[in-house]
Amino acid sequence: MQNHGITIPALKPLDSYNNIRYVSTPDNCVKTSTPFGKIFFITRSETENHVINMNVSESIIELMKSGMTVYRPTAEHVRLMSKLAGTGCKRLIYRDMEYVKDIIIKGI
Repeated sequence: MQNHGITIPALKPLDSYNNIRYVSTPDNCVKTSTPFGKIFFITRSETENHVINMNVSESIIELMKSGMTVYRPTAEHVRLMSKLAGTGCKRLIYRDMEYVKDIIIKGI
């Protein structure tokens, strides 16, 4: 990271069950946000390929369920999920990965 001009803050030791780890939490290292197109919830099927538009309520529920870390949501988290849900989430059901590739590339 230092080779790319990113300053690494001091490492903090963390004792986790007698296993010492060193944790670094760098500052935000990007100058601008990266826009994204659509959010897809992808499900495998044996028989069909199709895309279903999701309404905002459905999207919020799926976004809330999809977190890697489970914790009690804060008001800020719910606002973020609501904003993401408003971008137009889609349910992508596929049997063929080429179909998935085409849909994502086209941004349908």
